[in-house]
Amino acid sequence: MFNYGVHLRPLDRVPGSARGDEAFFTTDVEMSPKAIVESFVRRWNIETTFQEARAYLGLEPLRNRTPNAVRRSVPMLLALCSLIVVWFARHVRRPDAWVRRTPWYRKSHVTFSDMLAAAREDILSELISSQSGAEPADKKTRGPAADHARTRHTAIRQPA
Repeated sequence: MFNYGVHLRPLDRVPGSARGDEAFFTTDVEMSPKAIVESFVRRWNIETTFQEARAYLGLEPLRNRTPNAVRRSVPMLLALCSLIVVWFARHVRRPDAWVRRTPWYRKSHVTFSDMLAAAREDILSELISSQSGAEPADKKTRGPAADHARTRHTAIRQPA
């Protein structure tokens, strides 16, 4: 019991954990330790979505002046997150081709930033290919960058 008169049920401690000590608790004394951890795990996807919306889509504290703007800003950004994920799931042929790997960070699955990069590259390749119709191609639609965009574009579109 703390000095505030609130009873807390201690859970377990993993000594030597790379993440350090973490505390999972609730003021509901009826919850079992398993239920406490399960409630934390259920929130993980929600917390990750907000973190990625802040990092990649600019979700920040609102400075809107009207009630309607406040009610629309965050839902629109979260809807954009959902649209990107749904677009990626429906239109990308080879998701593993979009896992961006670096020598210092190995990841085994596609992240939201990979999905966003795929959407950006798809939009850019559409712009490049739409401008290279009957007119002669200029310097911007030729060369390594345009070739790279066209190659990645084939990894996105599923056959009709």
